[in-house]
Amino acid sequence: MIWPSASIKKRSGISLPSVAVCSVTIVPPPAPVPDATISQIVNLEIEYRTASASDHERQKDFLRRSIEQADKQALVLSEQKQNEAEGVQADAQDLQKARAAYGNGSLPSPRVAEVLAGRDRQ
Repeated sequence: MIWPSASIKKRSGISLPSVAVCSVTIVPPPAPVPDATISQIVNLEIEYRTASASDHERQKDFLRRSIEQADKQALVLSEQKQNEAEGVQADAQDLQKARAAYGNGSLPSPRVAEVLAGRDRQ
């Protein structure tokens, strides 16, 4: 066990053999990097950043166009739904009028109309 300081060793009351701990940090000298290599690394990083920013802008443009197209499509579908609802309502009114007329006897039965149409052709 290595004690960080002698005061802790004295307070604990444990007698251990003395161990000298020597910490030496070896820092290698910086490797010489030629200026051309550093310049090339910097230029590549600049190109990478430019390409990344360009890709990001293209993605944002794509998403904006997609949102605009979805909005237009939603508008067209909404108008189509409204037109179909109006058509259904008009058809329901026509059906109600036809039933009322048939019930009053002012509209002939479809079978009678077919028979009469067949006689006219002969």
